[in-house]
Amino acid sequence: MKVYAYTLIALLLISCKADVSPERGPSEDKEVSMEEAYLRDYKTSRIKWGYLSTDGEVALSGKWDDCNDFSEGLAAVNVQGKWGYIRTDGSYLYEPQYRAAWSMQDGMARVLQMDGNYAIVDAAGGVIVQLGTDMPAHPSDDMIRMTHDGTTYYVDMQGNRQVQANYSTGTDFQEGAAIVSRQSIYGLIDKQGEEILPITYDRIRYAGSGYYRLYKNKAEQLYHHPSGKMSTIGAQRFSNVQDGQIAARTDGVWELYTLAGDKVASWPEALDARAAGAGRWHVQFPRGVRLADSSGKYLSDQLYTMINPYSEGLAGAAVGEDWGYVDLDGQWRVRPQYPILWDYSEGLARAIGPQGIQYIDPRGAVRFRTQYFEARDFHDGLARVELRKFF
Repeated sequence: MKVYAYTLIALLLISCKADVSPERGPSEDKEVSMEEAYLRDYKTSRIKWGYLSTDGEVALSGKWDDCNDFSEGLAAVNVQGKWGYIRTDGSYLYEPQYRAAWSMQDGMARVLQMDGNYAIVDAAGGVIVQLGTDMPAHPSDDMIRMTHDGTTYYVDMQGNRQVQANYSTGTDFQEGAAIVSRQSIYGLIDKQGEEILPITYDRIRYAGSGYYRLYKNKAEQLYHHPSGKMSTIGAQRFSNVQDGQIAARTDGVWELYTLAGDKVASWPEALDARAAGAGRWHVQFPRGVRLADSSGKYLSDQLYTMINPYSEGLAGAAVGEDWGYVDLDGQWRVRPQYPILWDYSEGLARAIGPQGIQYIDPRGAVRFRTQYFEARDFHDGLARVELRKFF
């Protein structure tokens, strides 16, 4: 036993010694590139990532240190500190070569190159534009929002600056307009940096369908761009726009309106009202949430502790601490039984069951269970998974 113990201690010491880098002397203190400095600090992961197919089997084997969800047929993956992009068959579009990489959207993705400069690459394997060291957002409305030393500016798709760094914060452009601020005061600008709305508002939020919620003097106005028209609905607060409707709190009461200003319904005693997707509304009361349709009528008498927005015609909803799924009529498709669940994606939803993560189909049947410690939603028919099992 003593021999075994001493041998084990010796092996541990050898292992520890192998993991410790010797101190560098003055003669070794030479300049290194950003790539070398980054990779020197990077340690490959013992536990790899892969992707599950919809039958629960590992379709793409775990050879990646990290990975992102698939988007538009491509996923960013990490190998020994460098990121690249793979196709759904596991082949590389971009070999691992970037310090960081983001998901594809609209055929484009942001990457951080090893020299510290950003670029926008496309889904065909080419570079759209080279950018500098300032952090870019994903391109939106043919403009790229950039951040530099706490200020925001905008460049076009050729990297040419269009709007100067005159703002503390800014949003992406949508339909030719972006929300900007200076010292927590907000306005709206066009792509030339001209003010559509002066920077005088306490808050501006995009409400969807070209509408903006303008908050000032403890009340909100609803503004439409590019028509330039203010809504006739006067309110202390608005919801986001949904299917030509909007909820508004007027004189302390939440009501449902058309965007033309016609009142559809009133929800007395409600504390809040929000768009829930699929033409449904969440109406919040002191003791919980009710579901209403586009006429303002409640779908049932059910009072939910919490409820998520609809995804693929179903919404995760909780009664007490148990979660299930309700359909568009407010009827339970999956009775409350899970401590945690997620929204449906590509016809399957994740939920925590007694044996780990399980995937549920729209009828409520369990398609498969997985013993892996961490598994995510399906995108492009594949779900990323950390290949570490519970048991």
